[in-house]
Amino acid sequence: VGVIVFLKIAGALFELVRIFDYLADKAQVNSMHLELILKIIGVAYLAGFGAQICRDAGEGALALKLELAGKITILLLAAPVMGAIMEMVFRIL
Repeated sequence: VGVIVFLKIAGALFELVRIFDYLADKAQVNSMHLELILKIIGVAYLAGFGAQICRDAGEGALALKLELAGKITILLLAAPVMGAIMEMVFRIL
């Protein structure tokens, strides 16, 4: 059922990505940053969705491990942005 629901809203998701792309273009945000943000959002949703499926199957411990893996993946994806922010702070100081 979850896959069917996802397929039904896929068009709306593509429209949302198009809107984000338009707004990022208007704000002159680097497309790499927008892509990274969308990846992070995707990882968060997939990890949460997968963990909920594990919980529904009675596998609470596996759900916690899947959530942990999602959080670590998000941290790894965000590391370049955090490094760029630190560089800017050091330049200001």
